[in-house]
Amino acid sequence: MNENMELSGAFVRIKGLYSGFTPSEQEVADYIFSNLRDFHRLTISEVAEKCGVSVATLTRFAKTCGYSGFPALRTALIPDILAWQKNRYHNVALERLHPTDPATEVIQKFDARIREASSLALSTIDPDQLEKAVDVLLNARRIVLMGNGGSLYLAASTALKFLKLGLTALSYLDYNGMQSSALILQEGDVALAVSYSGTTRETLDSLRLAVGTGCTTIACTSGKKSPMAKISDIKLVHGVVQQESEIGLARVIQGLVLDLLATTVALRINGKRST
Repeated sequence: MNENMELSGAFVRIKGLYSGFTPSEQEVADYIFSNLRDFHRLTISEVAEKCGVSVATLTRFAKTCGYSGFPALRTALIPDILAWQKNRYHNVALERLHPTDPATEVIQKFDARIREASSLALSTIDPDQLEKAVDVLLNARRIVLMGNGGSLYLAASTALKFLKLGLTALSYLDYNGMQSSALILQEGDVALAVSYSGTTRETLDSLRLAVGTGCTTIACTSGKKSPMAKISDIKLVHGVVQQESEIGLARVIQGLVLDLLATTVALRINGKRST
């Protein structure tokens, strides 16, 4: 974490208490310092496993820091997570732009970055995998799209595009709905999972449930070797945005790839229906 960023009391408190922690508590603190981005999404059991400590140690750590328990500690760190994210976006923007750049120059540089990233994304899509994805979608009895965080609304908007094409598609905006929809899939259905990294826990958990149903699974991700890509039947792997933290750019590329998929489905759908 950047030491110059503005920190709230929670992060500062942990740093201030660090020297008085037991070795196991220091393991927890070190994990928080290195993994603040994902800490708020993990359960107490998951953090315990990653730190190599017991759940009791995490509870004790939270209380040593002055919180009622692990949930309260996790909540107290959220302002630091937001500050870290803001700082990351700002630093990436400064790599290509300057705060005094006129709007015309910002537009030109942003346009160049979009073109560069989109060209890389489209050049790395495997045409055979795209054709396979289109074929199974056109013949699917039901299509469930899965996504979380920034990918959630991309999955939902793609489901709407499929519906407009006459396909039976659905996407839920909550974790329970996503998991429940995965469980009702069966042979002849399709699960399409969207995750930039291919490691998003909620999406990956739901996709694993879908794998067990016998349906066909499709992954749309930049993570070629990610867990999501590894367990999927069809892999729509696009190019990696050089800096994932560039505001919105990763989502633009994901949306572009999903639109490519929907466009190809639209091109093929009349031929399928005429046979």
